Amino acid sequence: MGKLLRAIEVAARLAVSRAIVYRWAKEGWLRSVQMPGVVRFDEDDVEKFIADRKTPAAYRRHAA
Repeated sequence: MGKLLRAIEVAARLAVSRAIVYRWAKEGWLRSVQMPGVVRFDEDDVEKFIADRKTPAAYRRHAA
């Protein structure tokens, strides 16, 4: 398990709002760690989330 991040830290990495981070967690898109009164996100899970959504460079060239 990597470092536990707050929603605002995840939001900054993903360039989205905290509300989107919480929505993605609730919908199961982004794994979260639930503790009494707080929600945290494993840094490794966030990095995997980013890597899984990267578009291959070859696809980007031909899609435009």
